[in-house]
Amino acid sequence: MNSSSNVSSARIKQDLPCLVHQKSFSKTRKLQDGFQIQVVGCSQLSDEILEAWNGMRADQPQHESPYFSVEFTQAVAAIRDDARLAIFRNTGGVIEGILPFQKTSSTYAEPIGGRLNDVHGVLGGRNLSADQILEGLELIGIRSASFHAAADFHGTDDRFQFREMKSHHLDLSDGWESYYRWAKKNSSTIKRHGQKSRALARKYGELRFEFQNTDSAVLEELIALKSAKYQRTKTFDILSVEWAANLLRHIHQIQTDEFSGVLSTLHAGDRLVAAHFGMLTDQMLHYWFPTFDIEFNQFSPGTELMLRVAKECCDRGRGKLDLGFGDDDYKFKFSNDSDRVSCGLMTDSSIGFQAAKARYHWRQRLKSMPMKPAVKRVLRKVYPGFGGWNFK
Repeated sequence: MNSSSNVSSARIKQDLPCLVHQKSFSKTRKLQDGFQIQVVGCSQLSDEILEAWNGMRADQPQHESPYFSVEFTQAVAAIRDDARLAIFRNTGGVIEGILPFQKTSSTYAEPIGGRLNDVHGVLGGRNLSADQILEGLELIGIRSASFHAAADFHGTDDRFQFREMKSHHLDLSDGWESYYRWAKKNSSTIKRHGQKSRALARKYGELRFEFQNTDSAVLEELIALKSAKYQRTKTFDILSVEWAANLLRHIHQIQTDEFSGVLSTLHAGDRLVAAHFGMLTDQMLHYWFPTFDIEFNQFSPGTELMLRVAKECCDRGRGKLDLGFGDDDYKFKFSNDSDRVSCGLMTDSSIGFQAAKARYHWRQRLKSMPMKPAVKRVLRKVYPGFGGWNFK
């Protein structure tokens, strides 16, 4: 685990603005065609970098996700000491692209936030080729850079791509009534949710929804419920990794018009029955960590919460509720649109790439095995930390 993961949750609550001391540094290298690459720490964000960053996001719709925001990168940098920015400049010194990343070893990089990041890539970069990006990374010591949900053309280069995937979202641009009609027509669970929710209220008390709950104690309840689900389903508990849980705690404290952590909750009487933690920008909400209390499973409280969150997004003028990539059932149940993202490895070693691609597809085949549930039970018993290497 990265050394910065030793930050305690108590310190998170006491010292949110600066959890990790980042050394001030900057290196610049020149590419063969005159372009330059500069690597800086995330605390060194000049007005020039900020202006270029925000301009690129505004100009390219595929970068509207909260993961591409300055605030998300700086939140990760507050938790981890390996967060970096690669700044690509043209021959005139103008910023052409920005790549936030984590340098998890001396020669290996991954997207900022690692596996917690559901969409990533080079901001801007229209005038940069994949070869220029790779050359630039090599000049700053990065021999290989992984990506698991790239949203731009660099990830679709066949030389670096393992495969493409769907990233799911709710298109709410036509308003709540239009989406809700579609949802009831296409999902029997959603069609019956009203009946189940009324039964839940009768048995446990009036339902109470809060879109933006600022109580840190409730966030801890969400973390506990989510961890219980991971353990119940024999899945590696992401939130058992201290830096990952601390990232949620840190983002929960960020509340601005441009970016905020959003903890949405559904209570039945005094009982918390479902909760979600995500990130809200002025354009969209990313649905990140949803969970519910298994005791109330028969009432599908997660469905009720999702629909209330979606309606609130419409009421607040957000036209997109992003669910990210993956095969979770709820993503197929609720999403009415999708984007394409890709996973792979940028490296100049063809042997290294082919080996990484083979490992990836081997793992995918294992996941599709009919005996997977039984294997997971045995594996978790013998090796509880299996999969933890993805969250160093």
